[in-house]
Amino acid sequence: MDTLGWKGASGGISTQTVTARVLGGLQPGEIVPMHAGARPDDGSTLGADALARVVDRISSAGHGFVTLDQLLG
Repeated sequence: MDTLGWKGASGGISTQTVTARVLGGLQPGEIVPMHAGARPDDGSTLGADALARVVDRISSAGHGFVTLDQLLG
């Protein structure tokens, strides 16, 4: 799952885009890398900004979370 958050606001991506991509492609076992750092050219932090909403929406849909070690172990 690529949230495209790494493209930043200057790449035409928004927090809403990141959230919609995660929730739209969600399936059991999905790995969703979310970049927490700021994009150098515009300072946007779309992955970090979307994270709380994504976690809330995934949880409210009845899905859970595991560490990568748990998933692959």
